[in-house]
Amino acid sequence: MSSAPVPVSLLPDTATLTADDVLVGGVSLRALADTYGTPLFVYDEATLRARCREAATVFDDGVAFASKSFLCGAMARIAADEGLCIDVATGGELDIVLRSGVPASRVILHGNNKSADELRRAVEVGVHRIVVDNFAEIDRLATMNATHPIDVLVRVTPGVEAHTHEFIKTGQEDSKFGFSVASGDARRAITQLRDLTGVVVHGVHAHIGSQIFDTDGFVECLRVLADFTRDDNFDELCIGGGLGVAYVEGEVALSITEWGRQLRLVGKHCESGDVLIDEAYLPHSTTVGALIATPVTGAYGYSMASNYNRVPRPPVVFVANGEARLVLRRETFDDLANLEV
Repeated sequence: MSSAPVPVSLLPDTATLTADDVLVGGVSLRALADTYGTPLFVYDEATLRARCREAATVFDDGVAFASKSFLCGAMARIAADEGLCIDVATGGELDIVLRSGVPASRVILHGNNKSADELRRAVEVGVHRIVVDNFAEIDRLATMNATHPIDVLVRVTPGVEAHTHEFIKTGQEDSKFGFSVASGDARRAITQLRDLTGVVVHGVHAHIGSQIFDTDGFVECLRVLADFTRDDNFDELCIGGGLGVAYVEGEVALSITEWGRQLRLVGKHCESGDVLIDEAYLPHSTTVGALIATPVTGAYGYSMASNYNRVPRPPVVFVANGEARLVLRRETFDDLANLEV
């Protein structure tokens, strides 16, 4: 049993416990609460920078900070300053990272449902990599007249199930992410992309989940990817992120360095909990761009909406007597950036 109110190992690197306070980065949390009120998020910049430097040192150049975990201009600049690329999954995340001063050449566009506008913007600014997730994205890339090479990775589903929560498993066969290796979709995607003028396929990416302590899944994923790409002569093989962190006393996680020594492979991304309807019976003609209305969404839809992945919230319209009135307009990237200081 720990003699301290909380195990010191769970606290930031600079944390110091006193009789009635906690100091982080040399600053009293009580004083911060008095100044800013509660609840309040407090990040230790020294810890952030140390973890970023550790990842940049252990992995090859191209290792990325998953901006979905927490993103603002200051965080993006810290990650970039310490040698990391920035992984973004939406136009909103890309927008704030570029506004923060991070060069597009240090940005990786991820996500399983990229719009044509998001892809076009990424191509225009020249991001480091686009991680292609489905055949619709290949069709969209085929329509773009880029003046420079479009560098891509192909997200594949290795059929490996990580030992973690259902909503953050992403590598199993029924995952919404990526092209299945077993079905042959992954091979077809690689072939189609290689046939596109101006597109350079650097390799494949996989991600089996998050908050993983048992690394057997990573080993199995690596076996699948190595075998699958044996004859491709790729220059990148990315096994993704998802290393667990200790939240409570008794949990022990690998350090980034220990993990890197076992894998020397990089990458990160998303979660599987954002399923709108688990079992929807739709017409066979339903495709990307189809309009779907859900008749009953329940309460709290807008009240609990967030800007996760830097996605602007939708508008709200009231209708009556044959007329519609806008009561809340659609948020813009500018709205999200207005909170930056």
